Amino acid sequence: MIQFSLAFSIWIMQKKSSVASTGKHPRIPPEHSGIQVNHCKSPVCENYGVPAEQISMRGNNRYTLDSRNQGISSCICTSCGEGFPLKSNLGIAEEVERMVSYLLPLGAVCCHNEACTNYRNQVPIGTVGAYASFGKTAIGNPRWRCNVCAKTLSQNIKATARQREHYKNKNIFKLLVNKMPIRRIIEVADIDPNTFYHRLDFLHRQCQLFAAHRERTLASLAIRRLYLGVDRQDYLVNWLVRVVSLIDCS
Repeated sequence: MIQFSLAFSIWIMQKKSSVASTGKHPRIPPEHSGIQVNHCKSPVCENYGVPAEQISMRGNNRYTLDSRNQGISSCICTSCGEGFPLKSNLGIAEEVERMVSYLLPLGAVCCHNEACTNYRNQVPIGTVGAYASFGKTAIGNPRWRCNVCAKTLSQNIKATARQREHYKNKNIFKLLVNKMPIRRIIEVADIDPNTFYHRLDFLHRQCQLFAAHRERTLASLAIRRLYLGVDRQDYLVNWLVRVVSLIDCS
């Protein structure tokens, strides 16, 4: 049994080494959605913005790999000696998609019956004659009926549909932007904590929808020169390199 376990362990180690030798994993994280951040960050270097090579060629590499920093793989530029950690371009692309997801239009309404031919057929821009207007709901939302399976569906167009005291939203929003403590907001607005956190999520969604409604049109606007307003007045970019350059110039 001991000999079998030893032999099995040796076989596993050989298998791992053979997988590593076949180049199963890329040398650097591959580009994803046009994003490749694994390059030299020094603006004065000839390799600035030039991505690291996937295939290593001895004596002809723009970057060398270094994994001595507690298992974190990094690259060192052979031109200027600047080092930078390797980052996942897929992870960056997913984070960008998450941050701009509020710009996407709201989900379309369609038949919820998966066995129906109108399933995923959007209302009202889908197939002509797929749905028929079927009045309104008790709170005034439009309702349709599928002409295939006779299922009814509605679209919620009123943001405060299920809020009993929606008139308090304005006051809660004012107290939030004026940085009043949560306990005092609950006391002044005369609501319970559960209601406050539901309204907090609601106000966050409404602010995102407001911003998306305007920012969605930026790509199609004929802007001759775009001015962006930011919170900070000074930004530090490659500060260590900047300090060294200033010392050299002096």
